[in-house]
Amino acid sequence: MGSRMSARYRRKYEDVKQYFEDNGCTLLSPTYKNNREKLDYICECGNVSKISFGKFKEGKRCKECGKRKISNKLKGVKRPERNGENHPNWKHDKTDEERLADRKYREYHEWRNSVFVRDGYTCQHCGQLGESLEAHHLNGYSWDIENRVNIDNGITLCESCHSLYHFQFGKQNVVKEDFLYFIQGVSWDMRYQVEV
Repeated sequence: MGSRMSARYRRKYEDVKQYFEDNGCTLLSPTYKNNREKLDYICECGNVSKISFGKFKEGKRCKECGKRKISNKLKGVKRPERNGENHPNWKHDKTDEERLADRKYREYHEWRNSVFVRDGYTCQHCGQLGESLEAHHLNGYSWDIENRVNIDNGITLCESCHSLYHFQFGKQNVVKEDFLYFIQGVSWDMRYQVEV
């Protein structure tokens, strides 16, 4: 009974292909088995992607079209400001000094993002792209207060290179010259031997 029923409702490949074309897309897969099978197709925006016929009938399309739909939906939508004191996680009992020590303030986050953008989201030591990135202060955050959020005082490192730098040169009294030695592969011990 079940197999006869599924055979009755099963779509033919030609019908599925026509449905894609009627919706401005081109079906690339040469066969069609069922509603859940992922099919290769060219989306109306020109991207080659995969989608099940069931999702396609629901109006879903490629990831780029999905992002565009969300973006268009959010354009012009006014959202309440949720920064600083208006954020639900704001700690009212913290002092400004404590916020600076924790590096939880807007200018710091903007500095960090600007460093990443300038360096192309790439570790400037090993060349790793995009994963576990950290913004390193060339002159220490604790002592070079004037340049804490100066983009020229930052450089992008991956988490492991950043840890290696601080392992070799320490976390106190960080200076730009030490970083230049680090990039050249000279450890703190080797630098000391060279200078003596």
